[in-house]
Amino acid sequence: MKQLLFEARLIAARPTTYTPNKQFTDRVMAGIHSPEIISNYVRTMDVNKKETFIMKVRHLPKLAIIAIAIGALAILGGTTYAAYKLLWEHPSVTVQEPTTNQFGRTQVIASFENCTDQSAATTFEIKAGSTLDPSEIEKILQARCEIEALREWSGTTTPPKGPNPSIQQTEGTYSQTMRMTYPVGLEVASIDATSLALTGDTYNTPENPLVLTDKTQYIVDNHESTIDQIKSGDTVLYVHDVTYDFVTKKTATGYNTSSTVSKRVVTHVVKVDLPYEYYGPGKQNQIAERKACMGNPQDSCVQGAAIVLYENYPTAPILPDDNGEVPFDSREVQGIIIDHSGTTLKIQSSSGRVFTLNTPHDIVSDFNRTRSAEYNNVTVEKGDMIQVRYAVDKASTSLELGPSEIRSVYLELNMIQKGDPIQKY
Repeated sequence: MKQLLFEARLIAARPTTYTPNKQFTDRVMAGIHSPEIISNYVRTMDVNKKETFIMKVRHLPKLAIIAIAIGALAILGGTTYAAYKLLWEHPSVTVQEPTTNQFGRTQVIASFENCTDQSAATTFEIKAGSTLDPSEIEKILQARCEIEALREWSGTTTPPKGPNPSIQQTEGTYSQTMRMTYPVGLEVASIDATSLALTGDTYNTPENPLVLTDKTQYIVDNHESTIDQIKSGDTVLYVHDVTYDFVTKKTATGYNTSSTVSKRVVTHVVKVDLPYEYYGPGKQNQIAERKACMGNPQDSCVQGAAIVLYENYPTAPILPDDNGEVPFDSREVQGIIIDHSGTTLKIQSSSGRVFTLNTPHDIVSDFNRTRSAEYNNVTVEKGDMIQVRYAVDKASTSLELGPSEIRSVYLELNMIQKGDPIQKY
């Protein structure tokens, strides 16, 4: 036994009977990662052989030693070693202690690692009326990063395209298959080789079980796995190929194209660690990201649902000058209404600056009188959050905006679930 080859020790780590699969791979990797294989072999060598062996491997990185071992096993064991790799870097999120911002909302600053669409430290605040505990923000952002990592890895980061415009001008029927990542985590109700039944999210749970095939891939801990590693009660994300049937018909006013889903096949089922609630709108929509306002970096804005109170965009395109530049800056600012009198509206931004808006008519009273009933009887009042987009001369520092400069005024809304009644932010 003292002369037992290192490669033979590796082969001994495999099961008595096996096929090249995940279980075999795991067994071998567990043996390799354990120091017992190498240490046992070194202990049983005589002194001279120890010295020779150690001199050869002492300066090799650990991964190089593992690679050598895997190569030897593949040759001597008569099997191909399946790639045992990390499919994507696991994202991580770190949040600072929560504070209260100038709008009275709880906020945290989050830092990200290996998150596709986040890099720099970013501020997130809990929306008004939310029951969220600040400690949950880290989990919400972790779930968001995991979904983005899956979309990036699966190639579904590009939104699916609709029918070709030329086909929309001709009567006929055609199909198109698109690969998409389902953007909501759900809980496994049941799973077998051909179907996956899910439960959880009120608005986004599929009505019928999903179709699984022998080509469906299963991912656990970011590694390729097998169906038996996913069980009832687990939280999963999934990637699916969705086939749409498009039908274009000629009408009295032109052509009309409609679509229906004719087939949906799951290509990847991904087990994740957090409860399904953190991947869906019930949790995700309870926080808002604060970014520097366009053209006003000293102020911060949140982006979300809104009601249009006023719009005044040019009907004709504004062409750039000979230097390729437009003659004005497009800017935005967001703030709380502190005063309203007829056609004058004053808001205070996150930096404490007060902007005065002069509109051609009383946009606040007009909305409250004629449009409020359409929006759950919401009215615009002092203390509400308003977003303004405007265009001014590049050198302008004025905080007073005239009717020709204001492009739009919005009342910010607080939307969580799509079935919720309209609420102000």
